[in-house]
Amino acid sequence: SVVAAAHTAFARFHTSIVGQPRRMFMAAAVSSVRVVISDFDGTLCPFGHSKPISAANVAALTAAHERNIHVSLATGRIPGLWLDRVREQLPFVGPSVFANGALLVAPDGGVLASSTLPPSAVDAVREYTAGGAIGGRKVAVLAATRWPEAGPEYGSVRYVELAPDGPTWVTALIKSAGEPDVVRVADLAVLDTAGVFKFVLFTRADDADWAPMADAVRHLRAALGETATVVDCGPGQCEVLPAGVQKGAGVARLLAGGYLGGDVVPAAAALAIGDAENDVEMLRLAGVGAAVGGAKPAALAAADVVVASCAEDGVAEAVRKYVLEA
Repeated sequence: SVVAAAHTAFARFHTSIVGQPRRMFMAAAVSSVRVVISDFDGTLCPFGHSKPISAANVAALTAAHERNIHVSLATGRIPGLWLDRVREQLPFVGPSVFANGALLVAPDGGVLASSTLPPSAVDAVREYTAGGAIGGRKVAVLAATRWPEAGPEYGSVRYVELAPDGPTWVTALIKSAGEPDVVRVADLAVLDTAGVFKFVLFTRADDADWAPMADAVRHLRAALGETATVVDCGPGQCEVLPAGVQKGAGVARLLAGGYLGGDVVPAAAALAIGDAENDVEMLRLAGVGAAVGGAKPAALAAADVVVASCAEDGVAEAVRKYVLEA
């Protein structure tokens, strides 16, 4: 389409002056932005960081909220303590996208909508990683699912960790990220095969005792075919998501479902901000897709504009330029 062609052309037109590409072209569109959707790690806050959101980002998003602009998150994380800390600074954050698009969760923790893997895919992943190993080499496995025994907090959504030998470095990693404590099990046979939102596999690329992630990705893609999407997150991690699920699809569901105060918001009226490969579809979907400086090449290519880096308050810059000053 003409719009898609324009997006592609201007995405290639990034310059050293942040925020300049497509500025004039988008003037009409950005003046009608009705929702700001931000990634968390590497965008709103430094990746894996536990410090508060910067004062500049808080001020810009607060000003947008005061103009009746919806503010939401779109993240690969599941709700947890980290989100409570966000809400202490940004209490107006509305329904948001979690688990890379598999979950929509309300501010009160209730699950508004979800997508789950088919039981056949759950069985295939479980069998492939049985005993916490692939071909005799270690692998760590998390399944995002509802676990009622953990209580109602965060919609009962938890990571179930395959940990036959007790707590692992992944157990500690999840805790340090502010996500709910994992539920450790010796066998993933305890899972409800109809209720898994996604799997996350971890390995150690620098340790020969651990399975090569590239091999796992190839195997899973071949075994699962079109029943699931296997996302290669680099040499140490991959995710298995329901077919067609990614942040862009989750954001589309958020906008179209009336979850934002009853409003159905066209994608053209959204400002989306991100930094990584899992943000690509979201950046392409939004009327204004902004990549922060230093973002992954795929995110830069998908974005309409480039703003300052995460460390330099790129979210604040995007909100100022394309919402507050539009």
